[in-house]
Formats: sequence, C-alpha cells, structure tokens
Amino acid sequence: MSNANASARYLWIKNSTAAPASAEAANLQVHVFYLPPSSSLDLSKFFQDTGLYFSTGISWGISTSATSYTAGTASDHLVNAGYL
Repeated sequence: MSNANASARYLWIKNSTAAPASAEAANLQVHVFYLPPSSSLDLSKFFQDTGLYFSTGISWGISTSATSYTAGTASDHLVNAGYL
C-alpha cells in the first residue's frame, strides 16, 4: 500500500459490515496501521505470519488519525488486498 500525501496516514481495518465512521475511536474491533508520509508499506508479512480473524465482516478506510477515524483523501492512497 502507498501514501502519496506529505503527512502520515493510518489504515484502519475493522471487524464489521460497516465502513469506519467519522470520529469513531479505535477499539478492539479495529486494527490500525501507520503509513509513513510519501512512502509505501508492505503488510503482507504481518498478515501471512499471524493472520487476522474477522467474525462479522471486513471493512477498511484510510484515516488522518490513529485514534479517531477521519477520512483521508482517496487520491493519495493505493491499497491492494486479498483474503481467504
């Protein structure tokens, strides 16, 4: 995944059928990953080694905050994902 913005962003992955909501706080149902400014990050090793179980659903979003969901600019990010 990549972040073309000059500021850090955060990938939120949520155990839910609903996308992360504005001002939603990070909780046990949310995994938050730091995306450094103007860079790419490969999380495949993290998911390959430990995996994540989602009993309800999988939703995700890019946020400007790690503690409260605030949507980032869509054109600044590229995310490739797969699941089993």
